[in-house]
Amino acid sequence: MSTTPSRASAAELLAQRQWRKDAQRSVRCALTAIKKARTEFAGCSSEGQATLAGLANDILTALKLPGLQLGRVDKEVEGLRGAAAAKLDVRALGGVRALRGCVVEMGRTLQAADDAIAAVADTPITEPWHATSPVYASIDAPRMSHLMRQCMTMLRAELTSKSGVCSALEALTFANHGSRSSEVGCSRLFQPLPFRSGGHAQQPGANVKAKASFEDTEQLLTVYLTTWLLDPYLNDAELDEILAGITEDMLESLARGVAAAAPDRIALGDISWRRFPDAFPNLAVRDAPRLRDRHVVFLASFDDPGTIFEQLSLMYSLPLMFIASFTVCLPYLPACTLEKLETQEQVSTASTLARLLSDIPGSRGGPTTLLTFDIHALQERFYFKDSLQPLLLSAVPLLLQRLKSLPDADNVVIAYPDEGAYKRFHLFLEGFTQLVCTRIKQGSERIVILKEGDPKGKHVVIIDDLAQSGTTLLACRQVMYSAGAADVSAFVTHAVLPQKAWQRLTQLDPLDPGNAVDPDPASCVTASAEDRQKVDLHPASSVVRPVTHVGGSEKAEGHGKGYDDHFRHVWLTDSCPRTALCVAGVAPFEVLSLSGLIAEALTS
Repeated sequence: MSTTPSRASAAELLAQRQWRKDAQRSVRCALTAIKKARTEFAGCSSEGQATLAGLANDILTALKLPGLQLGRVDKEVEGLRGAAAAKLDVRALGGVRALRGCVVEMGRTLQAADDAIAAVADTPITEPWHATSPVYASIDAPRMSHLMRQCMTMLRAELTSKSGVCSALEALTFANHGSRSSEVGCSRLFQPLPFRSGGHAQQPGANVKAKASFEDTEQLLTVYLTTWLLDPYLNDAELDEILAGITEDMLESLARGVAAAAPDRIALGDISWRRFPDAFPNLAVRDAPRLRDRHVVFLASFDDPGTIFEQLSLMYSLPLMFIASFTVCLPYLPACTLEKLETQEQVSTASTLARLLSDIPGSRGGPTTLLTFDIHALQERFYFKDSLQPLLLSAVPLLLQRLKSLPDADNVVIAYPDEGAYKRFHLFLEGFTQLVCTRIKQGSERIVILKEGDPKGKHVVIIDDLAQSGTTLLACRQVMYSAGAADVSAFVTHAVLPQKAWQRLTQLDPLDPGNAVDPDPASCVTASAEDRQKVDLHPASSVVRPVTHVGGSEKAEGHGKGYDDHFRHVWLTDSCPRTALCVAGVAPFEVLSLSGLIAEALTS
């Protein structure tokens, strides 16, 4: 009798996971489809512009042709004028068809985006836990659909405008002409342009009429071409703002999570992130007077180097607004991964970043506090000046809580990919059996070997503070499976994984050069450089080859069992929000939010 609830619970958890995966995929696909539609729309519009210019030129040339004085050539070459007119007819016909093709292609791309948006709107939100899914924690589905449809409304209006231009040109170029029905296969047929004399010069009395027709047609074509070029219904700035707003709202889930963890003590503020025409920041703190005598926290993200300058500008300004205290919450310190120099030519960016942060002014309450997680090297805390007080936290408590919920929690052992990871984390995990790997150089390669411990029959959880390419995690996984591990999972605090390197952690043979990371951006949302940050207020690459020790000898792994086993789980935090957004709902990833730990640190 005890097995029935267990099965029901497992089925329910499976259904919830599948729902989240489908919902998150639909949101990413819809946003990507809109961006792709916009890009293809612009391409078709540009192509149509060139086609329209050529078509207008052919029409005007055909109108001028009857009145051209060709002199002896017209008399000596029989049918010259008629042949030229016929060629212009064919070119104009092709131009109209090509222009219609551009309009049809634009309509096709917009329809694909409409279908993707409909999938978001059709996602059922009937259960209470639906609204707490990570993809909807920062923005509700109706608002998301509304913003997306705002983009589509502009694009649709512009498509209607361009389709009208195309129809007008078709009306100018086509007419009922039975003699050509078999040639073009439709009822709206190409008609010889007006005032053509069949290859002979017109009578003098027709000159005034021809001139008037040419001028009228030239003016009309100018209107058509201008309408196409101006994109009167398409506001690029507004479209950029809407698309950026959707992505930014999704990336702000960490800030919203912090506020939700302590709603009675933390409130969200907002900053206006704009740029001048020369691309330099134009920043403003909304409701700045409200900050006076309040404790202000700036939630920063340096995962995009292009936004560091503008964020530092805010950090230097906020303490001067008569606030009670100032805390910078920077979960991931990216430049602090380069703190060791091997040659004099290298630059220690860790030291540079520490200087920049140390120069943040103090507030009325004293020095600024820097809150960060799992710093790459503990000694880097001494890079900061006394004017900045670093508060170093760890995300390991999130992992410990997650490990307790595993069905095989009693069989879990901890592994470290190198001695550095062991030094950083072993004190947090003293209740577990701990394995240590190390990396040694053999020629140009760095080989991972198992230095201490036996993973045979165990669920091994590899722990590291940082993942860039993912190669070290993969090599360590190979060593564990080759040594007899039953399952291998991984936990990384800062999963940078740029250029979609996270995909490597889902592939069967990630070390095979044939399995390169897919560069296609269709499954990942990227934000604009002007990511909107939040102000929180509360009162008061080298190759790594796996090798394992077998009976005292080293054995390099080939395409054996290690390549056939995936990670069972890959846990990461949202310290790198773009990566967290990309992998949400994608097996074997699971995002553990830092929001609770941040809220606890701010309110304790």
